[in-house]
Amino acid sequence: MWHSYKILIVAVGILLPYFLFAYRNRFNNINLTLGRAGIAVIVGWAFILFSTLLVTDIDLKLARTEREIQAICDGDGGRNVGALLFGWFYPFAMVIFYWTAHKFIAALKRA
Repeated sequence: MWHSYKILIVAVGILLPYFLFAYRNRFNNINLTLGRAGIAVIVGWAFILFSTLLVTDIDLKLARTEREIQAICDGDGGRNVGALLFGWFYPFAMVIFYWTAHKFIAALKRA
């Protein structure tokens, strides 16, 4: 089921790695930058795990019929396992994107 609160969760998932990694990061200290990247990936991964449980809980509360509840509860937990095993990839990709964008913008300013 699609509800508007899921848009907010996706927006937070996109902005969370940015604020943890790139916001106010001068990128002049490699150790600090790598530390911030690691924190952004770990917190982003935890947010994805949390959001899968949150979405399931909210969907169960918003379900109106037994059929909707059954549709939510059916399955083998693939969403949770996918978030557990591969939830790190999205924040990692966002960190790489933000880092590359910073390097690109810095190169344009120098030229």
